[in-house]
Amino acid sequence: MRPFLTVAMAALILAACVNIEIVPTDFPYEAMLSARDLGPEWYTEYWRFPRIDGALSSHTLTFRYRDVSDAMQPAVTHRLTIYPDAASGAAGYSDELDFYNLDRPSDPVIDFRPLTVEDLVDSHCERVRMNDQPRISCVWIQGHRTKVALVNGLLDERALTFDGFVHLLEVLDGRLNKLDRDRPRTFFNPHGADP
Repeated sequence: MRPFLTVAMAALILAACVNIEIVPTDFPYEAMLSARDLGPEWYTEYWRFPRIDGALSSHTLTFRYRDVSDAMQPAVTHRLTIYPDAASGAAGYSDELDFYNLDRPSDPVIDFRPLTVEDLVDSHCERVRMNDQPRISCVWIQGHRTKVALVNGLLDERALTFDGFVHLLEVLDGRLNKLDRDRPRTFFNPHGADP
């Protein structure tokens, strides 16, 4: 009976560990968007560490302008996912493309290209009306070596304009490149050697 009890306890502990969301202490938070990047009256609406298949770690933040309970207000969501190697990162990028289905005309068009020429990028924006107010909804997906950045934006004509959103993409791209220099352990060589 004792071995059964030991196995049962081990299974219970393992199940508890699997179901607890673990906040990574070494996640590169400096590469994430912050309310300071957006300006006054932007507040954190949501944050979490989602589990992404094949990823080492992932962090999601959503910021909303003025009132976090008002879905009509402009908002930005940024998720950064880190994979163990470039091939896994490319697969994660493809998964995002499949999920968001960006193969349709964009209006307006994001013409920004990342600093790293090899980065994979795709985006889509469309003009929408919410309660008769004009908005632009945008999705940006960037595959940068072992990292995949996803940025969703609900833009308006004051709090976060289209040009302001593109500027945020430029800032986040700069942080991904800076991360390669400052924290090379988040860059995993697919061949097993240090970069």
